[in-house]
Amino acid sequence: MNTSRDKTRPEGHRQARAALLRTELRSILLEAFDFVQIINLKERRDRRNEMDSELRRIGLSLRDDHVELLEASRFPDAGGFASIGARGCFDSHLKALERAQRLRSRATLILEDDCDFSNQIQWTLPFALAALERTRWSVFYGGRNDWIGRVRDDSPIAPASPTDTVLGSHFVAFSSEAVTRLIPFLTAMRERPAGSPEGGPMHVDGAYDWFRAAHPQLEAWMANPVLGRQRPSRTDVHELKPIERVALARNALSLMRRARRALGKLRKAPGAL
Repeated sequence: MNTSRDKTRPEGHRQARAALLRTELRSILLEAFDFVQIINLKERRDRRNEMDSELRRIGLSLRDDHVELLEASRFPDAGGFASIGARGCFDSHLKALERAQRLRSRATLILEDDCDFSNQIQWTLPFALAALERTRWSVFYGGRNDWIGRVRDDSPIAPASPTDTVLGSHFVAFSSEAVTRLIPFLTAMRERPAGSPEGGPMHVDGAYDWFRAAHPQLEAWMANPVLGRQRPSRTDVHELKPIERVALARNALSLMRRARRALGKLRKAPGAL
């Protein structure tokens, strides 16, 4: 009896099933969103590599024809925004929306390069997108932070009220109708003075909240549970903490964040203690 061959068969079967699942996830995602954009600063190669690893979990990669790496905007000053990074983030999202409009995308998914997909995304993504398809959605948050609302435990998506505050720009999608309305809305915001009662320069999460409040007829939904969270990493939006301004400390912090991220995934894995 060739026991070594028998031992390799189960592993080969598992790998084949995993590859098939990734192919199915890719198909499901691209049926919902025909275009995926990753916002990334040119110098953040670390985030590009990490984002590529995340994409491969769902059958995509940075080389996929339906995935585009969008170079994030960088400015010498804040220009009325809370910080230089906030200005760059706002402008980068606006560029992504303009790109989607030029390509006549029916629905575009925007991911920031610090997005980590959930441990259970292979199971939660199909249910969330199937439920989303049955709605008349215009805005979809695959991830969210600091949102308090009522969600049915058995529902894979939850409605976001026009007055809800949602922090979810790291994993957000828009229909073509929303994109058409968002571009002039954000452009006008950017041109107004800071603190304008009509809505001036602000963090892009806040801008999306203002947009939803101004267009209550557009349906907004959120994944339940979330499909992605922001990865712990050095920020490009806010001012760096003193310790992060030291080059050697940055490397140490990066290693600590990766370790914390890996430990968090291990704890949430099925069967973990």
